[in-house]
Amino acid sequence: MNIPRAINLSKWYGEVLGVQDLSIEFAPGITAVVGPNGSGKSTLFRLLTGQLAPNQGEVSLWGVSPWNDRKILARVGYAPEGEGGPGRMPALTWVTGLAELSGFASAAAHARAAAALDAVRLAPEARNRPLGTYSNGMRQKAKLAQALVHEPDLLILDEPLSGVDPASRIDLVSTLKALGAAGKTVVLSSHSLADVSRLTDRIALLFHGRLIAAGRVPEIRRLLDRYPYRIRIECSDPRKVGGLLAGRAEIVRISFPAPETLVAETAQGDPLFDALPGILAAAGVTVRGFFPEDESLESVFEYLVKDAGKGVKS
Repeated sequence: MNIPRAINLSKWYGEVLGVQDLSIEFAPGITAVVGPNGSGKSTLFRLLTGQLAPNQGEVSLWGVSPWNDRKILARVGYAPEGEGGPGRMPALTWVTGLAELSGFASAAAHARAAAALDAVRLAPEARNRPLGTYSNGMRQKAKLAQALVHEPDLLILDEPLSGVDPASRIDLVSTLKALGAAGKTVVLSSHSLADVSRLTDRIALLFHGRLIAAGRVPEIRRLLDRYPYRIRIECSDPRKVGGLLAGRAEIVRISFPAPETLVAETAQGDPLFDALPGILAAAGVTVRGFFPEDESLESVFEYLVKDAGKGVKS
C-alpha cells in the first residue's frame, strides 16, 4: 500500500541532530509520535510537511517527496505547536482565507470554513470574534479547522491538545477519533501520555532523534520480555492466592503492597492471566478484580526510555 513514510531519514542542524536514520510508515488512523523534549518530533513533522529537506534518506507521501511540491502538499493539513493565527482576525475569516489560498473560490471557501469550524465544535457565536480573544482550547479548535478546511488525506498535528481546557479536550478528542475512524491518516504529538491513551494505542517513540519502537502498545509490551509482567489481584485473602501461585514455574515474584492486594510478577503474562479465574475459584476468595499493572502506555514508555538510555534494543 502506497502510504506516507520516511525512509532512512536524517536531518541535522550544524552539529545538532534532528532525526537520525529514521524509517517509519503511517497507515490510516491515528499514530501518536511520543518522546522526551528534543527527541525529534517537531523536526520529523517539518520534514513530513515539506518545510525542511532531509540531509539523508527521503520522505515519501504516496510516492512523492513533499519538498517544494505544492500539488502533494495540497493533500496535507498541518497544525504547528504554539501558533494560533493572527490575533486580530476572526476565526471564520482566517480559515476562509486559507481555503481560498488552497484554490477554492470565495463562496466555496466560506462554506468549507464554516463546515470545518462545525467539525471541531467551535461555537458559532465565537467565529467572528478576533482569535486573540480566544481561550487556548478555542485557538486549538481554530488551528485544527484550518488544517481540515481543504479535506486533506494526511493531518500532521503538533501538540493539538496542549493547554486545552477539559470541555475543549473532549470535543477535540472526539473530532480526532472520528477523523481516524473515517480513514484519514492522523499523525500527532503530545506530551501527555494520558491524552495519547484516549486517542490511540498506536505509537512511535523517538529518543535523541532515533525511532526506538513503533506499533500498537500491547504488541510493543510483548517484545519487552526482559521486564516481567505485573498482574494486580485484589481479593479477600491475597496470601492464600499467593500460596497457590508460588508453585507455578512462570512466577518471578509475589508481593503484597496492601492488606487485600497481591501483585504477581510473571515472565509470561497471557498464560497466567488466562489461568487466574480457575486459581481464584480454587482459593475460594472474594475477588474484587485483577488486571495487568504495566501494559499501559505510561509503563511501556518508561521501559522503552529506560532501555534507550542504556543503549538496549527491544
